[in-house]
Amino acid sequence: MKALLLALIIGVVCADNGPLTAVISSQVLEQWNSIAIASDDEEKISEGGPLRIYIRHFECIDNCEEITFTFYVKSNGECQKHIVAGKRNESGIHIAEYAGKNSIEILQCSKDLVKVYNVNVDEEGKTTHQIFIAGKGHTLSKEQEKDLEKVIEEKHIRKESVQYLHESDTCPR
Repeated sequence: MKALLLALIIGVVCADNGPLTAVISSQVLEQWNSIAIASDDEEKISEGGPLRIYIRHFECIDNCEEITFTFYVKSNGECQKHIVAGKRNESGIHIAEYAGKNSIEILQCSKDLVKVYNVNVDEEGKTTHQIFIAGKGHTLSKEQEKDLEKVIEEKHIRKESVQYLHESDTCPR
């Protein structure tokens, strides 16, 4: 019964593949894995880079006016846990502070895959565009890979920047 309820909630939340719009319990969006990442600044998503995140948990608060993201970043080989909250603005984009200012847009949301577009403006004012995919599994299907390539092209990110994170994700689950 719980599984049906969770599936229904996810279906309502993610039906339009737009911003999250309903209250999501913490049980619905927990225990995600980082699958792939791409950016127009490959240094920032390289091993040890500040935007190479290993996601673990999403949670909507107050009808998704706020979303919290729990993730790890490796620094000198050590996993550092971060919990970052993003508040939704009038455009439906969540604004969060982490390694600068982030404008986070949920591009796709299903029961087993979340695709996020992030624009990060770091402390020096440099803008980085990033696509991030998290899922319940560790890999993408061929169809999901083709969709990722399409989104990367739309966001003007080089296809060669795509990195699959399963092998390097050694942070706590």
